[in-house]
Amino acid sequence: MPRKETKKKSPKDNKKLPKNVRERNGLYYYRYSIKNPATGKRKQKESQGFATAKEAEKEGIRIQAEILHGTYVEKAGLTVSDWCKEWLRWYSSTGQVKESTVAQRTEMTEILINYIGGLKLHEVTEDTYQETLYTLANDHDDPYSYNSISSFHSCARMIFSRALQKGKIKVDPTQYAFVPKKVETFEEREAAKKLPRYLEKDELRRFLNAVEGEQFRRLFELLAYTGLRVGELAALFVTDYDGRDILEISKNRYAPRSVRTYKLTSPKTKSSDRVVQLSKKAISVIEGQIKWRRAFAFSIGEKFYNERQFLFVCEKACAGYPLHYNIILERMKEALANANLPTSLAPHSLRHTYTSLMAEAGADLDTIQAQLGHRKGSDVTKAIYLHVTKAREKRDVERLDALLDALE
Repeated sequence: MPRKETKKKSPKDNKKLPKNVRERNGLYYYRYSIKNPATGKRKQKESQGFATAKEAEKEGIRIQAEILHGTYVEKAGLTVSDWCKEWLRWYSSTGQVKESTVAQRTEMTEILINYIGGLKLHEVTEDTYQETLYTLANDHDDPYSYNSISSFHSCARMIFSRALQKGKIKVDPTQYAFVPKKVETFEEREAAKKLPRYLEKDELRRFLNAVEGEQFRRLFELLAYTGLRVGELAALFVTDYDGRDILEISKNRYAPRSVRTYKLTSPKTKSSDRVVQLSKKAISVIEGQIKWRRAFAFSIGEKFYNERQFLFVCEKACAGYPLHYNIILERMKEALANANLPTSLAPHSLRHTYTSLMAEAGADLDTIQAQLGHRKGSDVTKAIYLHVTKAREKRDVERLDALLDALE
């Protein structure tokens, strides 16, 4: 009976593989097990395939070290886009942030998704993220400003920090990243020194005289006489004024879509929650507006929205609802055009006007900043203050010259 031939083993088959390394279809894999913290049961896992057994063994050593030190993270298929959406749901449900802030964070996450949303979360390296910041700063068609990139970076830090906290990644790629800062040219530095446009006293008078409608004249007067933000003024109730010479600022009107969908939120910053001292002129404006509102509400009757007694209200559709920013802006531009003043000015310009009026009246910088609700002070406010006070100092010196001339 002929002997059965046995298949000869190749040198490759005779070679003993390292522990837990397996060969399949020409590639080498490292097998290991991890414990499910919920069930306590162990689950078999396998590394990616490598060209050599030595590479697979090296990967196994790395995996076992991470398991031993508690830094092992299973590489799931979660993308940056998926995690951003999950993070936004969590962030908006914490109850610790305003709706306007959530809207800003949503805008920032959309930028992140647009650039690296298709990557797996664990694939984002420090270099990948830093390159994203460079791209935002150096986009030749539409580069983002330094402040915008800083806001983006702040949001990305929160997103990846949360991923690290939840065990989705083992290294935060944003931790050591920095926002690129462009080296300013001489022309750009000089342009930055320019003061923001605001209304001088004579211009303010011309503007107010050109405003149509007594309610809107009072509105713009109060902005110029108190330095309130538009959202703060729009959120004022009749009851916020109790006849004294102060006004408590504790809320902000937020209405991103329409007049009826408004929300009342906390002020912009902690320092924005403040007490504003009122001048006699400002008191007169408020008391006049309360009388006008009472008469207007009576003329509208039951259709007037009176669930909350807003001081400044819509007059036509949605009568009684708080004024939307777009309505105020439109009325301001009409008055500016009628007064032959730059229509590029916005309601916030009246906040700068207030700074200039207070500085010219002799108020110190700390008082002005407290009235405006600035915690650390604003560079813009300081610039306007110094501009006005320098002009006042020059006039004082000129008066001294006149006095000395009279002595000769």
